[in-house]
Amino acid sequence: MTRVTEREAASMYARACRAWYGRRAPRVVKDTIKQLRAANDESGVRMWTLIAESLPDTRAQPPISARPRQWCYGMRSAPGAWLPRELAGRRGETQDL
Repeated sequence: MTRVTEREAASMYARACRAWYGRRAPRVVKDTIKQLRAANDESGVRMWTLIAESLPDTRAQPPISARPRQWCYGMRSAPGAWLPRELAGRRGETQDL
């Protein structure tokens, strides 16, 4: 049975927060820490502080939408490379079939 440390759990949750909230994630985490401090929840503040410390690590990865994509079900060539030669030069045009 694999055990997950608090730091590892905080890192995983920080990545999830980054995916859910995007660039707002650090602000959301800080607001949560403030709410937990107001409620005198020391263990919650400790965990969310670990999450806040893990957030900069997730910023090194580009968001999912910025990652390079593969063309046409895994083709690694440029779009239009699979077209016949006579159509390859007219990529922006549409034609009736």
